[in-house]
Amino acid sequence: MLQETMHPLLQVTELLRIIFEHLEKEDLVRCALVCKSWSEVALDVVWFAVKDMGALANLLSPVKVTVLEDYDDMDAVVPRFVYNFDPNPTTRDWSRFETKYSSRVRHLHFLGALVNARAMEYHDFASLLGVIQRVRSSSPLLPNLRSLEWYSKGDLCTLVDGVTFMHDTVNHCHMQYDCYDVARTTDVSFFIEAIHMRMPLLTSLHIHTAPAQELVSPLASIFENLPHLTRVVVPAFKDIAPLLSSLSKSSKLEELQFLYCNSDPRVAVARTGSPLQRDAFAALAKLVLYGFSYSTAVCPLLSRNSLAGLRSLTLGTIEVEKLKAVQFVLRLLPSFAPNLVEFVLGCPEAPEPDEDAICESIPFDAFRPILECTKMEKFVWCLHNPLSLTDSDVEKITSTWVDLKVLKLSSMLPLHRIQHPFNKPTLRALSILTRRCLGLKDVSLYLDTTMFLEFESVSDTLPAMTTKFADLEILDVGFSDIVPRHMSYTAMSLAQVCSPQCLLSWSPADEATSSRWKMVQVMFLLFSDIFRLEAAVCNRDDQIVLLKEQNRSLRHMLSQGNT
Repeated sequence: MLQETMHPLLQVTELLRIIFEHLEKEDLVRCALVCKSWSEVALDVVWFAVKDMGALANLLSPVKVTVLEDYDDMDAVVPRFVYNFDPNPTTRDWSRFETKYSSRVRHLHFLGALVNARAMEYHDFASLLGVIQRVRSSSPLLPNLRSLEWYSKGDLCTLVDGVTFMHDTVNHCHMQYDCYDVARTTDVSFFIEAIHMRMPLLTSLHIHTAPAQELVSPLASIFENLPHLTRVVVPAFKDIAPLLSSLSKSSKLEELQFLYCNSDPRVAVARTGSPLQRDAFAALAKLVLYGFSYSTAVCPLLSRNSLAGLRSLTLGTIEVEKLKAVQFVLRLLPSFAPNLVEFVLGCPEAPEPDEDAICESIPFDAFRPILECTKMEKFVWCLHNPLSLTDSDVEKITSTWVDLKVLKLSSMLPLHRIQHPFNKPTLRALSILTRRCLGLKDVSLYLDTTMFLEFESVSDTLPAMTTKFADLEILDVGFSDIVPRHMSYTAMSLAQVCSPQCLLSWSPADEATSSRWKMVQVMFLLFSDIFRLEAAVCNRDDQIVLLKEQNRSLRHMLSQGNT
C-alpha cells in the first residue's frame, strides 16, 4: 500500500541512493524501516564503507565489550575495551550474514588495536578476528570488497588477520604496520607475498612500514606479478634499484612514491641503480622520492634518465644541501622532466640541522634553469637553504610561469640561521606576482618589508582598485622580519594587492615579530575596507570630501601604532 502512495521519484533506486548518501547513520536506520525497497538502498549506504570492526562483527552475532585497565609507558591507567562474541556465531548466523550483509561492503578501514590519543583508549579486536579466522566459510568474507585499509600498531597477529579479507575483487590496498624494529618488520614479508596471490587485480598499493631493506626483494617480486597497478606508495628504502627495475616495465603505472619515514629520520634512498630503458615508466605522471642527499640518490637518477610524461615531481632530502648539489638538480630537471607542472624541492618533515649549523643561501642563477619547464603551475621550495631573490628575479619567474597557482619560495629557517645576507623580494614583487599570474592562489615569500608600494593620497590607490589581481587565498611571509614603523605601510601595500579573504600567515621567529604581524593582519583588513569604499564613491562629489577626511583620520590613527 505504501508503494502505491509514494511519489514515483522516491521509488527510483539511483535517486534514493544519492539522497541517502547525504543522511546521518541514525536517519538511514529510520529510512531502512520504511519499506523493503528503501531498506535495501539504506543498508547498501550504511555498510558501503566500514570503519568499525565491532559493528561489522555484530552483524554476525552479538558482541560483548569488556572494559579492563592497562598501563601505558608512563604508568598511567589506559582503559582497554575487549571485544568478544557472546555467543559465537552459528552456521545460521553465517548464512544470514552472507545473504544480507557481506556483499554490501565495498571499503573496509581497520585501525587495528586503536589507541584514541585524545581519550586514551585501547580497543582490542583480537578475539573477534580469531573467531572469524577459524570458523568462516571458504568463500570470500566480503565478496564485493574493493578497498582494504589495514593498520596494525606493532601487533603481528593483527596484521595476519588482514589476509582474511584479501581476495580478487580488491583493487586498492593500504597496509600500515607501525613497528619500527627492523628485525620485526621483516616478518611482514608474508603479508606482502600474499598480496599478488590473493589480490591479483590491484590497481593501488600503499605499504607503510619501517624501510627495512629485506622487504625490497619480495616487493620487487610482487610488482612483476601485478600488471594492473596504477599507483604504488612504499617506504624510501636505501636501495630502490630492484623496485625501479620491476616497476619500470609497467605500461599503466601513473604514480610512484618513496616516502620519508619519520620514525627513522636517517634512512632514505641512497641508490637508484643503473639507467632505465628508453620506454621505462611510459605512463608515469607523478613521482615522489626522498633521498639521503641529492648527490648520492637524486642526481644519478636525473642525469641518466628522461621521463617526458612526468607532470608532478617531489625530490626531498634529509641532508642540509650545499649550493652545488641544489644547482646540479635544478640544471638536470628540464631534460629529465621537461613537461613538469608541479615540483616540490625539499622535505618539510626532515630533521632540522643542528642548532649551531648555518645554511648558505641559493642564488637566483642556480634557480634559473628550472624556468625552462615553462608549464609550471606549482613550485614549492622546502629546503632549509633560502633562495636569494630580487624583485627583478620575481619578474623573470612571472614572465615564464604565467599559469602559476602555487608559489612557495620562503625559507624553513629564521634569519640568524643563514650564513650570509641574501636578497629578499619587496612588496612590489608581490604586486608583480598577483598582476601577472591571475590564477595564483597560494604564495609564500621571505619579504623585505622595508620597501613598500608608494602612494601618498586617496587617488593614488584608485588605479590599484581597477587593476586585475589574482584572488590570493593564502599569503605566507614565513620568517620575514618587520619593524614597528613599517607596519601600517606594509598593511596598506598588502590591501592593494590582496582581497580581504586572503589568509595572512607567518612563522613565529620570536614573540615580538609575531605580535607585529598580528597587528599588520588587523590593519590589512581595515585598509581593505577603506580602499573598497574609496573605489565605490570616487565619482560622488557630495560624499568624497567627507570620506577622504574620515579615511585620513583613520590612517593617522593607524600610523600611530607604528611608533
